Amino acid sequence: MPDCRQILVAESETHISGNVLFGENCHIVGESEDGPRGKSPLAIPERNRYPNLILLCRNHHGIIDKDPKSWPIERLHQVKSDHEVWVETQLTLGAKSISDQIYSSIANLAADRLLLSQWDAITDHAIRGLVFSKFIEGAVDFYVTVHRANWPGDKPQIELSATNLANRLQAYVEHYQILAFTPDGNCWQEDRRWKAKWRADCDALQDRSEKWSSTCIRLLFNLCIAINEFAAAIRFNLNPNYFALQGWFLVYDSMGVTNNLQETWYGPENYQEI
Repeated sequence: MPDCRQILVAESETHISGNVLFGENCHIVGESEDGPRGKSPLAIPERNRYPNLILLCRNHHGIIDKDPKSWPIERLHQVKSDHEVWVETQLTLGAKSISDQIYSSIANLAADRLLLSQWDAITDHAIRGLVFSKFIEGAVDFYVTVHRANWPGDKPQIELSATNLANRLQAYVEHYQILAFTPDGNCWQEDRRWKAKWRADCDALQDRSEKWSSTCIRLLFNLCIAINEFAAAIRFNLNPNYFALQGWFLVYDSMGVTNNLQETWYGPENYQEI
C-alpha cells in the first residue's frame, strides 16, 4: 500500500534462505467462493497463482478482507500493479559510490513524494483546480532536499534537472496556494466562497480567478516538462528503466476543461515563462 511500504522480509541467521517472510499473502479474488471477493468466474485452482495474490502487512490484510466493498477486485489489482511499477523505478542504493547513492536517493524521493506513478491523476485533478495535499507536501519536501543537497558534481545533468524541477514545483505550488485552501486537509481547491452571495466586486474577483487558473495550467505544463527532463537525466545517467514503461509524462484532462469538454492529453515541449 502506498501509505504503508512496510518491509515484509527480515534477515534470519537460522533460516535456510537467510530471510523470513512475515508479510501475508492475500487473495484478490477470494480463495473460496465464500471468502472476501469470492464471487468470481475465476477457477478455484487459479486463485492461488501469482496474478491473484498480493503481499500485504497484517493490518492491511485485515482491513481489505473485513471491508471488501471498499476494496473490490479491480482496486486491489491496481494497487498491486502500481506497487510493481514503484519497485521497478526505485534505484538500489547498494554497491554504489557515495555520489550515485545521492543521485539515486533524489530519484527515489521524486518518485515517492511527487506521486509520479499517479501523475495522470495528479494532472487531471489539477486541471480541475484540485491538488492533493500529499503532492503539495511532497513538492515542498523535494524542493528543500534538492536545495540542501551536497551535490558531488559527477553528473551535472541530474543536478541541473533536479534543481530546475524543484524550482518549477515551488513556482507551481506558491502560485496555486494564492487562491486555494484545503477544507478537509486532504485536497486543496480554489477558494470560491466569495460566490456564495452577491458582492460589488464580483466581476473583479471572477477576472482574478480566471487569470489565476490560466497561470496554474501554464505552470503545470512547465512542471510536466521539468519532470520529463529529470526522468530523462536519471535514465541516461543511472537507470534506463526509470519510469521507462510509463514513457513520457503528460498532462491529462479527462473532462475537457481546457478543450470544450473533449478528453485531451497534452505533451508540452516548451516552457511558458510567466
